[in-house]
Amino acid sequence: MIAVKLIRRLRGLDPSPALTRAEASVLAVLVFAGELTMGELARQEGVKAPTMTRQVQNLERRGLVRRQADSADARITRIAITASGRKLFVAGQKRLLTPLVELLRSFDRSESATLISAMPVLRKVANVGGRRAEPGS
Repeated sequence: MIAVKLIRRLRGLDPSPALTRAEASVLAVLVFAGELTMGELARQEGVKAPTMTRQVQNLERRGLVRRQADSADARITRIAITASGRKLFVAGQKRLLTPLVELLRSFDRSESATLISAMPVLRKVANVGGRRAEPGS
């Protein structure tokens, strides 16, 4: 619950997000995993292929992702993030994370030590149920 509350609070600080949560998630997967097929991307996001196809088409129209032939097998199409997509994603992440970074910098040594010692447990909580780890975890 704490993580959900933190994410909601941080998202609420961005008055005009340029990406929906789903779009930001797709771009995050492409940033951290690299080029993927539509099926791989759908599996990573936990959605069905038609849903992912619509999301990719929307991102493609905006110039944030592109389709390209696989270097080993031209029959396979891979989805890749564009420079514009990466720039937009990174800018959004900076806007979301800046307040958190400022808060962490304000911690005294005792608070910082407590947080650092809790990290192994927080990683386990984040990965409960074998779900994929979030980018940056």
